[in-house]
Amino acid sequence: MQHADPAQTELVEISSPVFHSTLVCGDFELARETLTRLFGTQAQDGGSWSGRRAAFVPVGDAWVEAMVPTSFERGRGSLANFLARFGSHWHSLAWTVAGVQPLAERLRSAGVRFFDSAGQLIEGEVPAHGPFPVGEMEPFPEGWESRVLFTSLRDSHGGLEFVEPSSPHPFLPRLSPVAHPAGDGPGITASTHYTFAVADRAAARDFWVRAIGASVVAESTNPAAGTHSIFVRFGTGRGNVVELAEPVAPGAAQRDLEACGIDMVHASHFHVVDLVRARDWFEARGFRIEWSSERQFVLDPALTLGARFGFTDTDSVPFLQRSGDSA
Repeated sequence: MQHADPAQTELVEISSPVFHSTLVCGDFELARETLTRLFGTQAQDGGSWSGRRAAFVPVGDAWVEAMVPTSFERGRGSLANFLARFGSHWHSLAWTVAGVQPLAERLRSAGVRFFDSAGQLIEGEVPAHGPFPVGEMEPFPEGWESRVLFTSLRDSHGGLEFVEPSSPHPFLPRLSPVAHPAGDGPGITASTHYTFAVADRAAARDFWVRAIGASVVAESTNPAAGTHSIFVRFGTGRGNVVELAEPVAPGAAQRDLEACGIDMVHASHFHVVDLVRARDWFEARGFRIEWSSERQFVLDPALTLGARFGFTDTDSVPFLQRSGDSA
């Protein structure tokens, strides 16, 4: 297994689980209705700021965010530009971090450009911003601020967001995964991993090891998905698992990569208590399956705001620990 250089990780702590996974779409009310119907929990209005409006819904131990542009000025880093180029699609994964400036320097030394929340290129220190309108979410504490950077999709093999708040964020994820009671919702307990569709898995692996401080924990082929994947793990606590999936046969990842033309966040995966129950839940609400295998299925993104959601009743990555220290 390939492990991160300890010297690259000592100044930066990336949290687990994921803070939120973010998709971009063009219709706020459709996004809110779809997320509510999908997960059986009312999606909350996250307010408007920096030319966008957001809806959030808790899913297992993390949040899913739908961002909708409210300003359609096109430019590098803008949501309007993303939506015009890729349509509704996963945009990025976000983590809270202690040491965002050392991480920024590490990214910069790896040739990665990154932007602030307004889409402006960050050339010096990562800037801090104060609270933004939160709609129906919990209010921010007095004096709260956060340093945020978004990586260039092309430079980092998909979109990443890193957030260093001055105090805990008002809507941090539930850190102790709790399953829905029997018969309530699709029975999601926690996130398992997140997939990036990549053209070159070795190049993507090298980026995650060098710039993020991840360790390679597995490599496998998924015939149902038509991919050969490298799995990397990083972060505090139980750790985060990212799958770097290179298409080796026709399938969803190949279609996604060809449609986008660059490496992108491809899917978010969650553990459920009962796979049949979860499948019945989604199909009863008008969603359909894009592909499935014996122990997992992925929903058709045409009905889920262009974003793929996967579900399994076992750890689809068997090395993922639900407690204890990360590897």
